[in-house]
Amino acid sequence: MRVIIKNPGENVGHFEEIENELIPMRKIVGGPIEAVYLGRGLVMVVNEEGKLWMLPENFRTEHDIIAGTAIVAGTCGDEFADCPISLNLWEKKLARWGNDVGKIPLTDIRTRFTSYKVDFLSTDTYLADGSPRITAWNMEDGPIATITVCLEGKGLAEGQAYVDANNCPWAPEWIETNGLGKNTGSRARSGYCTYPLYQFDMDQVKERGVV
Repeated sequence: MRVIIKNPGENVGHFEEIENELIPMRKIVGGPIEAVYLGRGLVMVVNEEGKLWMLPENFRTEHDIIAGTAIVAGTCGDEFADCPISLNLWEKKLARWGNDVGKIPLTDIRTRFTSYKVDFLSTDTYLADGSPRITAWNMEDGPIATITVCLEGKGLAEGQAYVDANNCPWAPEWIETNGLGKNTGSRARSGYCTYPLYQFDMDQVKERGVV
C-alpha cells in the first residue's frame, strides 16, 4: 500500500510502500493505532497514546495536535487503501491547518544502477514548440537528467511537455510522486520511442527551482 508517512521534524513527509496490516502500522507509529478520518477518502493513522506518552509534536490539524509519526492513507469501504492525494495537496492541507511546511524536498531519482539526490530543478523553453525544458540538478554533480523532450510539429498547451520516458523510464512516476504534473493520457511517437504528454504544474516546478 502506497502511503504518505510524516515523521516529526519532516516538513511534509514522504511516500512509502507499506504492508496493509495492523502490526506493520503499529510498528511505524510506535504503539496502538487510531484512525482519524479526514473525509473524501482520506484517513490518518496515528498513535492513539501519542500525546499521553509525550511523543514529539508532529503537526496540527483543524481540531487537534498529532504527536508521533502519522500515516496518511486512503479508504476503500472499511479497509485502508493507497493514499489518493499528492505531496503537493498534502502540503496545502498542512498549511491550511496552520503548519509551517517550508519547501517540499524532491525525492531521490532511482535508476536501475544508482540513485541521485535532487537539489533543484532548472527550467527554460524549447524554441521549436515552446514547451518547458525541465532538468534535475544535484549541487555536487551538476545536471542529472532532462526529463522533458521536444517533438517538433506538436502544438501544445501552456505547461504541457512530452516526458523522456525512453532515456528516463523513472521520470513519469517521479514527476507524479513529487506533485510536478499529471499524465494527460496522450502520447506521441518519434522513431521507435513513445513519449507520454504531461501537464506540468509550473508553479510547483519553479518553486523547486530555488536553490
